[in-house]
Formats: sequence, structure tokens, C-alpha cells
Amino acid sequence: YEKRKGHEFLFNVFEKVHKKIPDLNLVICGDSKKEDRKYVEMIKSKYASRSKIHLLDYVNEGNILMNQADILVISSQEWESFGWTAIEGMARKIPVVSTNSGGLKEVIGANGVSGFSHDINDINGYAHSIIKILTDKKIKNKIIDNALKRVKNLFNQDDMINRYYNEIK
Repeated sequence: YEKRKGHEFLFNVFEKVHKKIPDLNLVICGDSKKEDRKYVEMIKSKYASRSKIHLLDYVNEGNILMNQADILVISSQEWESFGWTAIEGMARKIPVVSTNSGGLKEVIGANGVSGFSHDINDINGYAHSIIKILTDKKIKNKIIDNALKRVKNLFNQDDMINRYYNEIK
């Protein structure tokens, strides 16, 4: 629940998406300092869609929760070094919409191919991508297929181990 994770940005996005898809729920999980969590709860309270926003603590079996998701959103605003969560979602056939902060743009690749990646302040574009994935099955399936290929080609365990080994060597 650190500020850099972009909760306020995400709540602004969700407000727009919620107007088009009112049954949608936003579930957020994570560790935090008490003051960070309180700040996010205070921001959440300002939005009309607040009853559809669920703030959970860190979930040990996060993969079980992730497998229930229709979409994975990553709203990081800065300092996102790699984007492992995006790879996990892509490998689980969950379409990803993220900001292009740090390593996320490398993981997602070209916008709209294996997922969607937007500038950190692009509330409208981010909301539009979420709506597109949730309402257009053809686009959703294309994103999922491309994402699986991308993960297998670029982020498979053996290749990553060899690349890290060669880099260190």
C-alpha cells in the first residue's frame, strides 16, 4: 500500500470503469505500514465506487486469489523494477493492464499486443483498456494468446537462469 503503487490513480480509473461496468469489483492485496494503509483507506472513502473496492492484507496463497481474477491491473507510478506479478498473470491466462513504470513496459511489450501498458498519468487510456478487455472477448483472447507466447519466449525459467548466469560470469 505504498504511495508509489498508484492507488489514487487506480481509484480514478476504477471510477470511470465502474460507470460502464457497475458489477465490477476491485480487489487489492498487499503488505503495508499502518500509515500507508490508512492513507489508501482515506483516499478510497472519497469515491462513489468505494463499496466495490476491497482492500486486503497480504495473501499467502495469492495465486489462488489471482486465478479468480478476470483481469490484473498494476498501477505502479514509480520504482517498479521488474514486473514479476505481470508475468504471473500472463502465464495464468489473465490479461494485464499496467502502467509503463520501470520494468513493466519490458514485460508487457508493445501496447495492445500481450497486454496494455499506459503512461503513469493516462487515466482515460488505462480505463479504456480495462473496459475493452472486459467487454470484447476477441480482444481478450488475443491478448491472452500473445501473452502466453511472450512469457514462454522471453521469461521461461531456463533461459532466464542462463542469461543471469552469463551476465554474472
